Amino acid sequence: MKPLKFVIIEDEKAHFILMKQAIINVFPDISIYHFQRGGAFLEKFNVIDPDIIITECILPDMDGVELLGILDEKGSDIPVIMITGGGNKKVAVKAMKQEAWDYLKESLRKSENRFRDLADGISDWIWEIDAQGGYTYSNSGGEKVSGYPLDEIIGKKFYDFFSEERRVILKNRFLQAMQAKKPVLDFENRIDQKNGNSLILETNAVPFFDKTGNLLGYRGLHRNISKRVQMETALRESEEKFRKIFEESPIGIALFNPKCQLVDANRSCLNIFGIANLADVIGLRLFDNPNVPDRVKTQLIRGETVNYETPYNFEKIKKQDLYKTKKSGTIFLEVNVSTRWLSLNKKNSFNGYLVQLQDISKRKKAEKRIKKLSRQLVKTQEMERQRLAFNLHDNMAQDLSTLKISIDTLLMDQPDASVKTRETVSKLSQMTNRIIMNVREMAYDLRPVDLDRLGLVKTVIRCCEEFSEEHNIEVDFFSGGMDEIKLDFNTEIILFRLIREALNNIKKHARATRVVIRLVVSFPDIILRIEDNGIGFNVINRIDSAFNEKRMGLLSMKERVAHLNGKMSLKSRPMGGTKIVIEIPFEEENIGQKENSLNYR
Repeated sequence: MKPLKFVIIEDEKAHFILMKQAIINVFPDISIYHFQRGGAFLEKFNVIDPDIIITECILPDMDGVELLGILDEKGSDIPVIMITGGGNKKVAVKAMKQEAWDYLKESLRKSENRFRDLADGISDWIWEIDAQGGYTYSNSGGEKVSGYPLDEIIGKKFYDFFSEERRVILKNRFLQAMQAKKPVLDFENRIDQKNGNSLILETNAVPFFDKTGNLLGYRGLHRNISKRVQMETALRESEEKFRKIFEESPIGIALFNPKCQLVDANRSCLNIFGIANLADVIGLRLFDNPNVPDRVKTQLIRGETVNYETPYNFEKIKKQDLYKTKKSGTIFLEVNVSTRWLSLNKKNSFNGYLVQLQDISKRKKAEKRIKKLSRQLVKTQEMERQRLAFNLHDNMAQDLSTLKISIDTLLMDQPDASVKTRETVSKLSQMTNRIIMNVREMAYDLRPVDLDRLGLVKTVIRCCEEFSEEHNIEVDFFSGGMDEIKLDFNTEIILFRLIREALNNIKKHARATRVVIRLVVSFPDIILRIEDNGIGFNVINRIDSAFNEKRMGLLSMKERVAHLNGKMSLKSRPMGGTKIVIEIPFEEENIGQKENSLNYR
C-alpha cells in the first residue's frame, strides 16, 4: 500500500513542526508536504495529488475559505481540515455562506463511499459489533465467508457463528477482552458456515468509545485462514517426520547455513566424530575443517554437489583444537555434500549445505584385504602361467624340435625312398613346425618373457610390430612418462594383457586398417587409449550379446581394469570405429617425460 500524502499549509514554522510531530506519532509511514502560502500549494497540487489537506484558516495570500472555493472549482473531493484557532466569527460565517460546510460534508460523503467500495471489494470480513456483541455492520465479505446473507448477519451475536463444540470457550475468551476493553489480536476461532462446512478464522479487532469513555463496541476483521492452517499442519507433520528420520538415521547428517556454520547434526553424525554434545560444535565452520580437501571447497563454492571418499585424521583436529573429540587416529568417510536452495518468488535463494556421511573404515579394510588377496591370486596365476610357459618352451618345444630334426633326417640314409614317402615325410615336418610355433605362441601368451627382459613399453612396441606385420594393420603407438616410473608386476602384466586383448578383438571383429594406441602417465592416473577405424558396433547390443554368447573379450578387460580400481569407457557406433579409454590410479609422484612413439605398417 502506498503511504498517505498529507499537505499542511501553515505560515508559522513552529505550528507546522508541532502538527507534523503529532501526525507522525499516529501515522509513522506517511509523506508530509509543507507550504506557507495557499498559492504555492495550488501550483503543486496536481504533482503531489495529496490524500488529506490541513490548512490554517488565515493565510498570507488568502484565507482557508478561498482555498476551499478553488478546490471545489477543480472538482476535488480530497478531505480538507481547516484549523480556525487563528480566525474569528466573521471568517466562520463567511465559510458557511460560501458553502464550505457543504464542501466538507460532500468530501466526507465521498470518503465514506470510497471506504464502502474498498471494504466490499475485499474477501475478508470487515465488521462492527455493539457493546453487547451484536453485529451492527458487515461488508459483503461477511456473506462470502459465512455463507449467510447480510440481513441474517446484522443483529446476530458474534458467537452465534462459532462452531458448537468450542462455542463456550471462544465466546468467553472474546468477552474477557471486551470486559477489559482491550484490542483482540490474532484470535483464532472456528465458525460453521450456513452450508455446514467449518472454517478457521483469524480475528483482529479494536474497541471504540464515546466521548465519556464508555465502550460502544468493536470494529475488526475476520480472515479465512483455513488453507493456511492446513498448510501449517501439513508442514508441521512433515517437519516432525523429517525430524524423526533425521534423528534415527544411521547415516550422519549435518546442516550448515549460508555462512558455512553448523546449525544442526543428528546423533549418528556426532558419534562418527566422537562429539558428546551438539551445543559444543554449533557454529563450527565447514571450511575450517582441515580434512575437507581444497578441491571440494572449490566445488562447493561453485554450487556443485560433491560426493567423495576421504581419510579423516583426528590428529589434525586436535592439533588445531577445532573441537573436543573422543576419537583418535584416522577413519575413512564417504561424504556427500549438496547445496540447499529455497524457491522465493520464482528465484532460487541459497540456504546452506546438507552433509551426509558414513564411516566406511570397515569397508575400506575389507576392500584392502580383498585387494591384497586378489593380487596374491593374480601373482599365483602368473607363477602358474610362468611354470606352464617354461614347461611348454623348455620341454615340449624342445622335444618337438628334436622330433622335427628326426623327421627331416628320416630318409637321409634311404635314397631309394619313393616320392610319395618323401612327400609324406615333408608334410609331417611342416605339421611339426606349425605345432612348435603354436606351442611357442602359447608359452608367450602365458608368460611374455619380454616383460622381464625389456620392460612394458618395449614389449608393447614389439607386440604392435608383430601384430602389424602379421595382420597388415597399421598400429600407431605412443607412450609418455612410462619409462621413468616403476610399476608393480600386477599392474604391468594387466596393462600388457589389456593391449593384447584389444588388438585381438580388433583382429577378430573390427575390419580396421589403422589402430591408435596411447599409453601415458597423467598423475594420479595412467591413461590407456585404444582407437580403431573399423566397422564399430552398437555398444549396448554388443555387451548384451557378450553376456548371452559368453564372449569374454570386453568383459575380461572390464574385470582387469576393475581389479586395479580403474575406470573403462567404451564408445562406438556402426561404421564409426571404436574408442576405449582406460584410467588406472597410480600413486607415484616423480614422473619423467621420456616418450616412445612408433608407427608400424
